[in-house]
Amino acid sequence: MASVVDYKNLKAGDEVNAWCTKCHEMRMHKVKAVDPKGEKAPRVICMCPKQTERNFRPNPPKSHQKKRATKRVADGSNPWEEMSQEQDTSNARSYTIHDHFVTGEIIDHRRYGIGFVLEAVDATKVIVAFEDKKRVMICNQ
Repeated sequence: MASVVDYKNLKAGDEVNAWCTKCHEMRMHKVKAVDPKGEKAPRVICMCPKQTERNFRPNPPKSHQKKRATKRVADGSNPWEEMSQEQDTSNARSYTIHDHFVTGEIIDHRRYGIGFVLEAVDATKVIVAFEDKKRVMICNQ
């Protein structure tokens, strides 16, 4: 078996341990093709029953999105108290992950209660201020 880091010593037919993007775990892969110059990652085939082909990935990916979202939520104090006094919460819309929410909207969550949409992180996530703390909520699913 070839070294995971040494791309130049890999050849077609070698078995390497690599991250499988289909299985989402480190698995054995068989090298299918290698760039003769050694500039590109070799093509590998997962040895699981799915036998999917992909570029060689020696390490699992790092998950930065969750950390970024957590930092955004942790920044600043929770404005729920001021917002609940200023705005009428009787017209709060029931929260479901299937609906689209915009900044400034008032939602009623069955577990967390009344919340105020502070920011749309992207098309599928919003930051909502609830009484206890700010939370990242899923939407548009």
